[in-house]
Amino acid sequence: MITENEYVSASKQRSSRDKKMVCGCEFIAEDPSTHCTDTCLNKVLMIECNSRCPCGDLCKNKKFQNADYAKTEPFYTGNKGWGLKAAQDIIPGDFVMEYCGEVVNQAHFKERMEEYGKGRARHYYFMTISKDEIIDAHHKGNLSRFINHSCDPNCETQKWRVNGVLRIGFFAIKSIKKGAELSFDYQYQRFGDDVQTCYCGTDKCRGTLGEKLSDLARPSSKPSADDKDKKIEAKKKDSESLELSLMKITKEDGGLSSPDNALQLSRLMVQTDSMEHRQLILKTIQATTDATALKRFLTYQGLNILWSWMVDVSDYPALIRTDYKLDMIKVLRCLPISTKNAVEDSKTIKVLKKWVDNEQSSNSSQADSSEEGTTEEPETDADRNVIEAGQLLLHQWSQLKEVFKIPKKEKKQSEPRHNPPAAFSLSSMLANYSDRDETPPKTVRKIELSHTDYELPVSFGSTRDRQPSSERERPHRPDHRDNKRRRDDHDERSDKRARDDNMEWSRGHYTHESRASKDKSADDLENIPISQLREKIKEEKRDEGG
Repeated sequence: MITENEYVSASKQRSSRDKKMVCGCEFIAEDPSTHCTDTCLNKVLMIECNSRCPCGDLCKNKKFQNADYAKTEPFYTGNKGWGLKAAQDIIPGDFVMEYCGEVVNQAHFKERMEEYGKGRARHYYFMTISKDEIIDAHHKGNLSRFINHSCDPNCETQKWRVNGVLRIGFFAIKSIKKGAELSFDYQYQRFGDDVQTCYCGTDKCRGTLGEKLSDLARPSSKPSADDKDKKIEAKKKDSESLELSLMKITKEDGGLSSPDNALQLSRLMVQTDSMEHRQLILKTIQATTDATALKRFLTYQGLNILWSWMVDVSDYPALIRTDYKLDMIKVLRCLPISTKNAVEDSKTIKVLKKWVDNEQSSNSSQADSSEEGTTEEPETDADRNVIEAGQLLLHQWSQLKEVFKIPKKEKKQSEPRHNPPAAFSLSSMLANYSDRDETPPKTVRKIELSHTDYELPVSFGSTRDRQPSSERERPHRPDHRDNKRRRDDHDERSDKRARDDNMEWSRGHYTHESRASKDKSADDLENIPISQLREKIKEEKRDEGG
């Protein structure tokens, strides 16, 4: 039993596009619906999120990486041999498990086919990832090798990009009850009369494994006479599989039949790596005239996928590299790009400028070599077309408007109250003192907060009770005598204030007069006419004189 594919003779083909395929989900820790669920753009395109995902460890789009399989059990079915059944209820869309085995190249695959044929093997466990990557689960694999064929299956296989590598997994397409057998359609492609009996036993059983190519082709297209005489193996070739997938989503003129097929087109672009397949897809985009379908394609990471294809052009032969660049420029010109931000964020404009500069520099070097008498490959019309088309497209993009967006302020996670700020750590304080060329405090004491010791200079706390640490293990509780002393001091101050307010010194004896009576007499004086007030003052003077 193995948990991941083991590459024996085939090289692990990684794509650089996955590093750029960041889903852009607006992550909210308290809201699980934002943790890369069904609306995640990467998940829609069958790409697993990488370490740059904004959801981090809470991302739910890492089924392959985390081996998040459904519970299953193998069992013996009888005439079909061993099978696999569900040990839990599975809902549509759930990830069942990955198909694992040894990955071999095309030559090694043929050798193993001959080897198994000589050994009269009853079952074969091959599954194609790409043109030169075939999984063989005959010697090494996992429980997925026991999943049998059915003409009415409850699972399907899907190719996903996981950290730049294509991997195959089983996903439920129906509700599967606990104890039900898991199955998928082998989708054999057959020519001629060589058939294999099907034992699925469903109401939709076709009796044999696979269908003829004429049944899968578009009704209006007629098969040629040569196709009727061909006999090929049951497994579909990778190129024929892509052509059939394009036939299902395109019209007679080669363009997309509806905007809903833009998602399927983006998925095919993510899964293909060969030059021939990419040229077929580029022709499909050029033939599409529906503006809504092209806008939908841009929504599904269209520019980012095209950027990855532009970066890979250096790996292709020089003879077809120029034609590939022309096709790519034509596709970029027909896309309804509305802002300059789109081409700058996807870095397609950067690669296009590099193409134009490289072609111009190569042409200038050829002119210099011709003057010196050396012989080099002359400039072709295709090279000039790349320069002219590239310059025209760069001028078209320079006229686009640029949109500036105010970035959202990131929410800082609130720290628990019992955690002291980082600035109170002794190491940071000493560093601050060293930056200011000051002498740090020599006296340091320890305090205990939430079972964690933090060292603080005494200047940041109270200078009282500088007893040894052994005497400060328990928190300080004020003495009841201190409380009584504070109450007595408060009462004494209150009494003094009352005496000052309510008593006046006059002629060697105390005359008690309340503040209220003073205020009342003052109000009475204000209401007396001035003539009466003068008479009253004279009377008071006479009384004092007598």
